[in-house]
Amino acid sequence: MRIRIFSIFVSLIICFGCSNGNNPITSKDKQLPSSQEGDELVTGNGTLGLFELHIDPDAIEAELTPIRKTSLTDVLETVDITNFLKMAPCYDCAKIESVSLDSNSNLVVTIGIKHPFNAGDQVKPISGINRADLHVFNVEGVVVSNAPAVSFTGIGQSVADFKLLSVDGYTGYLDSFLDAIYPTDATIHPYVLHFDDYSSGNFNPANAMGFASVTSPPPSGNLVMAMGSDYDYQDYVFDLSSGGIDFIYTIGCTYAVSSSAKATRFTPEYRIPQHNKKAASEVNFEIISNDLRGEDTLSSAQVEIHVVDLSHGVTVGGALNEMLYDSSVSEISLELSGVIATPVLIDGSTPVSGSGHDPLDPLVYESTIMNTLGAPEGNYNGLIKVIDNYPAGQNTSPFLIGMDGIERVAPAENPLNGLFAISEFATYQVFSIGVAVKNQLTLITPNGGESWDTYSNYDITWSSTGIISNVMLEYSKDDFTSDINVIVADTANDGVFDWVVPNDPTTAATVRVSEVGDPSMFDVSDAEFTINKSTIPIWPYMGGDEKGRCLSTFNGTTSSNIKWTYNDEPVVTGPSIGPDGTIYCGIYKSS
Repeated sequence: MRIRIFSIFVSLIICFGCSNGNNPITSKDKQLPSSQEGDELVTGNGTLGLFELHIDPDAIEAELTPIRKTSLTDVLETVDITNFLKMAPCYDCAKIESVSLDSNSNLVVTIGIKHPFNAGDQVKPISGINRADLHVFNVEGVVVSNAPAVSFTGIGQSVADFKLLSVDGYTGYLDSFLDAIYPTDATIHPYVLHFDDYSSGNFNPANAMGFASVTSPPPSGNLVMAMGSDYDYQDYVFDLSSGGIDFIYTIGCTYAVSSSAKATRFTPEYRIPQHNKKAASEVNFEIISNDLRGEDTLSSAQVEIHVVDLSHGVTVGGALNEMLYDSSVSEISLELSGVIATPVLIDGSTPVSGSGHDPLDPLVYESTIMNTLGAPEGNYNGLIKVIDNYPAGQNTSPFLIGMDGIERVAPAENPLNGLFAISEFATYQVFSIGVAVKNQLTLITPNGGESWDTYSNYDITWSSTGIISNVMLEYSKDDFTSDINVIVADTANDGVFDWVVPNDPTTAATVRVSEVGDPSMFDVSDAEFTINKSTIPIWPYMGGDEKGRCLSTFNGTTSSNIKWTYNDEPVVTGPSIGPDGTIYCGIYKSS
């Protein structure tokens, strides 16, 4: 079997030009308008490189091949990396380190990503290549598939029906652009984070540039992919049990214009966390307890949603460590098709714990999933959407007209022709949860028509489905209207109970079996049965134990003239033998 995974685009809209000798640049030094002194910073998203990834799972091999290798000789130098990435892509910024199978026979493709530019050298003249202002953040390897998509109508998104098991989240801001190259049914796509270092690194707002240095040492921490960084390798774990699938692999990043002019390219101002991704970096789903039962609309599951969002709760202001606008989690939607009728909404401002600034201290949100639609037994797929407060369209430069993204244009065109709007900053995650077989009890005997004698032993039998640990047994002479008698309050749900029928004759007896702790889960005899009055003399003293076994003493004295064995119990002494040869012990009967 041969599987093709087409390409790698990197969605960076960053301020740089071409990166290596295969992509020479002219000396025109033309630039996109950048933020001037006093302007608000410009941020956005875009794309990089194009590769084919050939995977042979039978041979456990993979090969990454650039689609475009041609050098361009007429590339404008701009502060936006998009034209370089689209027209003369870096063909060595991603590579495969290894391919293997894990213990579950999932295919593990280890892919490395590095920055397309070397670190700047301040001894040399400033140029489109030699600079220090092109660090990027939140590097995401996005996997796009043309597999049939599963739609989540409540949230309004669709997800390709394949499994990337190592996913950190799903994103959709590049979908319309990618559809122009590789049309798919899915609208959001899974990604794996690279350079996922959430430590503080060497960022410090007391530094004039935000970092003590942007060249030696380069910035670190806060999900930084610094210029000159080597390959960062991450595992992409594919469950390909359903067969071959074709993919596009894109690398998404966030950017911000960090130097307002060519002269400041070695003294850029980096704002953390403003330069980071506005939407959440990671979203995870955890099942705390799951009591969902088929067709049971009262059954439920307790779940948690964990969110990593570096800008959540950060103060709004002009300092390097502040946000220009509030970028906290706004709202979380949870959809579970077939189980709940409408998405569950969670207020993003009310996590039960966590700062959200580190995977070890994520924002934790609790929720309850009810089987409101009465879904039958099975596994169900759900979707989570985490929306950020950050308002779209805040690029205030008159040239960017509030646009947050830019896509490829022809080399001769103005790169601003590729601007596009991003309507909201959101991160998604898919999950699955099981609905177990319905809890059910079915009384088998007595189920109507039986004739049982008092003081005699009979088996009450029942069957069950689901998870029921213990049951209670009762009998009634008026169909449990007012006459309710406990047979046993708590016994193991093993399907049988040896009942010594009491001296309570009736022609209208019924038995009820119910779940201990949940009296709404029960079953009753389908029809009435008879309890016959015994004609055998009864010894007047209760000399038996709770299981109907005779005690070794009777009425304060020991009777040693009768020895017997009852249901493989040890030999004991009993007080009397009836006319039919049956041993009696008070009102209890043993045979």
